[in-house]
Amino acid sequence: MPWKETDPVTERIKFIEDWLSRKYSMTELCKKHEVSRKTGYKTIKRFKEGGVPALYDQSRAARGRPNATDDMMVKLVVGARRRRPNWARRSCARC
Repeated sequence: MPWKETDPVTERIKFIEDWLSRKYSMTELCKKHEVSRKTGYKTIKRFKEGGVPALYDQSRAARGRPNATDDMMVKLVVGARRRRPNWARRSCARC
């Protein structure tokens, strides 16, 4: 018999389907799907907030760049480099 291959999204959808059926307590539901109760509650919360699309894997990329250089400063530096291209650091012949 071949192995059944599933992905995390399919497992989350099955978890929500079982939760919506109201046949299991939270403990039984989590035990059946082999997840912790914390993960179970997190999955339900994500479903309540965003429906099925929220069950898909979320990006882990940063949503912002708090240490990014201000746009005005970038414009000043780029403008200065264009006006004075020879102001760059001199390279050392021995380095």
